[in-house]
Amino acid sequence: RPPSNDWLRLLSHASGSVGNISGFTLERLPAQLAPLTAACEPMADVTPMSSRCTSLGLLHRNAAGSCVILVSGLLVTVTQVPNTLVVANLAADTWGKHMSRNTGFLDIARFLLAIVCTGPLGRFGDRYGSRAAMSLAAGLQSLPMLMLLMFGESPAGLTAWSIARVLTGITGATTSGPPALYALLHDVLSPQDRDAFLGMTFAGSALLWMIGNLIGTAVLRASDGSPDAVLLYIAGLSVMMMAILAALRVPHQASKDKPRTDSPSKKQQQQQQEEEEE
Repeated sequence: RPPSNDWLRLLSHASGSVGNISGFTLERLPAQLAPLTAACEPMADVTPMSSRCTSLGLLHRNAAGSCVILVSGLLVTVTQVPNTLVVANLAADTWGKHMSRNTGFLDIARFLLAIVCTGPLGRFGDRYGSRAAMSLAAGLQSLPMLMLLMFGESPAGLTAWSIARVLTGITGATTSGPPALYALLHDVLSPQDRDAFLGMTFAGSALLWMIGNLIGTAVLRASDGSPDAVLLYIAGLSVMMMAILAALRVPHQASKDKPRTDSPSKKQQQQQQEEEEE
């Protein structure tokens, strides 16, 4: 908004005269700022309700993008909830005072593996599609939970979980998800919707993570503290995630390995040069 007359007089007094400051005449400053004020007036009509309606309309218009947001939330839930409700107590009982040290070693090994393997996984996605790369990443991220479900809440189960957790470094995943997830989001959306969906993916992942944690806690209490019940609940979410990925269509997927037919080959170029010389 243009400054009030009081601010203009104060600025004039500070400058010593009503002259030009940075190319602006103070007496004409309200008129000079009028176009900016007119441009900002429509923004005053944007209310939180209209923003929510816009977001819901965006989700409804992009069903594939909404599915990717759901996959992102399920993936974070499958990865993080067992660590909170099952692994923390098991590691404390098995490793004791060495729990923090061992967990740190596992994370270091996982991140080192991510540095080595994230590039090849990206090339895999370029060759076979982002949905295939994301399906592979989702399967690897579900591996620690499956190890606990197979070996149970025991030292052997903790060892199998530790190995599987290191192997999840192949996906390059962080708390917000693996890079393959955002490559898939890029492929299923039109360019004008990608920025908005990027923010909604972060928010949706955090929201679904909290909801999944609350449901997991309720399952743990209802089963008298049985970790198997929580792991079965997480296994169900993992199956749901893989089913969504299997049903997802990628309309904007571009095949980078498909040879171009419109560009002439070297032999054709040589023939054209010979014809021109003749």
